[in-house]
Amino acid sequence: MKATAITGTEAAVRPFGVAHRDVLKIAIPMMIAYLSTPLVGLVATGVIAHMRNEALVGGVALASVIFDVIFVTFNFLRGATTGFTAQAMGAGDRVGEQRMLLSGLIIALVAGLLLLLLQGPIGALGMSVMGANGIVAEAASTYFHWRIWSAPFVLFNFVAFGWLIGRGEAMWSMILQTLLNGLNAALSVHWVIGLGWGVEGVAIATLVAEAVTAVAGAALILAKTDRSSWRLPDIPAIRRSFAVNGDMMIRSFALLIGLSFFTRQSGFLGIDVLAANTILLRFLFLRGRLP
Repeated sequence: MKATAITGTEAAVRPFGVAHRDVLKIAIPMMIAYLSTPLVGLVATGVIAHMRNEALVGGVALASVIFDVIFVTFNFLRGATTGFTAQAMGAGDRVGEQRMLLSGLIIALVAGLLLLLLQGPIGALGMSVMGANGIVAEAASTYFHWRIWSAPFVLFNFVAFGWLIGRGEAMWSMILQTLLNGLNAALSVHWVIGLGWGVEGVAIATLVAEAVTAVAGAALILAKTDRSSWRLPDIPAIRRSFAVNGDMMIRSFALLIGLSFFTRQSGFLGIDVLAANTILLRFLFLRGRLP
């Protein structure tokens, strides 16, 4: 069947066949990509647990929940970029594809810088809501104020992962995800267990892993796009990115509110209970990202 030309604001429609293999090639790497945030928190909690200090485990786990809430807020960057990129690719609209990419990158950059500027109030609010105190609060604060510097890189990676998946190149997304989690785990083990850097080590490991992955993602983007055809996104394109995943954000917030409440209440029962329950919640949150 020939492509059908459509005038007006609609792009050309190009029918094509879809096999189960094609769906799995995208679905499996996409599922792995969505494990990014919980895996980072799980690795951090697991490595700190080797220090045999329940207060440090509880502190890192509390701070990880705060980051779960922050970054889930921006999950629309990944979902919207994936959907709109796939639409543009299907219609053969390369300019539209790159416009959506730039839209996501601009939002990621602005949001990341805002998180850095507001890290003080955000951290204080998070610690207050989670009910952290004493050594637990000190460990959570240390982890938070190091890892928060990874925010621009995390959001950039959301867009890069989504763009690659939308282009049907989910394997590259999975490679970047493997780089992120593999490097994070290796650096965490080396700096915490090997060099004894403690909570700072595991937070800095996450920061470095996110930054390296962002650089690799940027290199892929530059290699796969024609920069001469880049166009700045318009306001409607940016608005669509915010609006498309509103329902998903509500669902994610409801889930995280429940997890946050459970973690807060665990803290009132003692450090041992907090440490044990937060480790269990890490696995539960990881399972929640699987189909």
